[in-house]
Amino acid sequence: MQNVIEIKRNIQNRVSFIKQAGVSSLLFIVLVGLSLTVLTVGYMSTMRNLQSSATTTHAQTQAQMQAMIGYHALIKYLKKESLENINKIETGTVSGGTEPVEFKKFACGADQYCFDLIGKSGGASAILRANFNIIDELETKSQSGSVFAGGLRVNKLEDLSAKGITLEVAGGIINKNNNHVYGESELTTAGITVIPYIPKDFINPEEARKDANYIFYLVDSVAKCAINNIFDSSIIPNKKIEIETELGSVGSVSCPSNVTYNNSVWTVDGSNGNLPGVLWFEGDVIVNLSKDTYFKNTVISTQKIKTELLNETKDSLYEAYAPHHFVLTADTIELKDERLNQICPDNFPLQYCAEKGTLKSTTLMQEMPAVMSNILFLAQAIELSAGKEKQHNIVANYYGNIMANGASGGTGGASGKFTGTGVLNIRGNLMVVGEADMTNMLGDFSMKLSNADEAGNYIPVYKKVFNIGGIRYM
Repeated sequence: MQNVIEIKRNIQNRVSFIKQAGVSSLLFIVLVGLSLTVLTVGYMSTMRNLQSSATTTHAQTQAQMQAMIGYHALIKYLKKESLENINKIETGTVSGGTEPVEFKKFACGADQYCFDLIGKSGGASAILRANFNIIDELETKSQSGSVFAGGLRVNKLEDLSAKGITLEVAGGIINKNNNHVYGESELTTAGITVIPYIPKDFINPEEARKDANYIFYLVDSVAKCAINNIFDSSIIPNKKIEIETELGSVGSVSCPSNVTYNNSVWTVDGSNGNLPGVLWFEGDVIVNLSKDTYFKNTVISTQKIKTELLNETKDSLYEAYAPHHFVLTADTIELKDERLNQICPDNFPLQYCAEKGTLKSTTLMQEMPAVMSNILFLAQAIELSAGKEKQHNIVANYYGNIMANGASGGTGGASGKFTGTGVLNIRGNLMVVGEADMTNMLGDFSMKLSNADEAGNYIPVYKKVFNIGGIRYM
């Protein structure tokens, strides 16, 4: 009883926990709301960061893809260009994707070509570094047509006879004097077939020195002569001279008498016998052709070769032959044997003669260095004297492949032009391979081009060996 009374007495002093339950719930709701707000804001911030990161990654990936596209486009470009042109490249752009890709070349070692390709997309950029190994190797190919790498301008189509052969001309067109071009029907009527010139690297005069037999050069302004690649029957037991050997000064008894040097020009006297083989000259050369003697040599000059016709009279015939063509044009077995003994005498050239009076096998004659025998003239510029067939029946025939970076003819026009009067007969391939100079046929001048024997069409050219090295993103 006493306990009941005590409880009633203290009941007013007790704290009511039931009354505080609402505040706790409210506080819990507020805290939960704040937490959700923080989580939401954090999530949104994370999403923005992820989106920004994804955008950056996408742009970087696209930039890398652009650089890779540029890399493949650069490979296609380099494979088409000559090594000479590749050496001139410093910077540029290639296309193949949505926009051009810039590239820059930098030095990275002998025969090595390195480029940085810069791909860009959405403000991002990527650098792809590529390495290529590119070298030139001499090989041989059959050239079955004439070449005018810088273009060809002809006054009258009837002045150009080229039936049965193909002309490789820059752009695949022949120009008129009035800057128009001859139409397809005009070319067809004239029997002329033209195709676009595809860049190629022909052998250059400097490279050909090691494959020559008689070498003429200057030492401190003194004219010298040397021999190389000769079988010499007077040397025992070793009868081969395969390393360039100096003979002495031009004009002395040790040097060939039919080659002289005056006023900075070499002169080869075609009326005074023939040296067997390939003649190489440092500087300008004049080749005097005689109507009484066949000229049958390969002549190479580091500068210009000019031909002159000696003692021109009515009804005169002048003929110049590359050594192999001299044999190929023989129309009887007896004449062929006679000519073989002339180009392969006792002291015969080792490049294309197997022994006295005998050429190397057919297969070897299509390989280096035997194909040097298919070249008549090789120089930076060529000036050929034409025959005056209409006026005086003076005929000038050139048999073999004629190769030049520029050309001139007739009365002495500038490099890249055939001018004057007369008829130029070339049985072989005329290759004017200087891409900067257009060949012009002007005046009362005509050119007759005709195919040589197929075996005589093989010539030395450079083959570009292209190897792809490593690539990496910088």
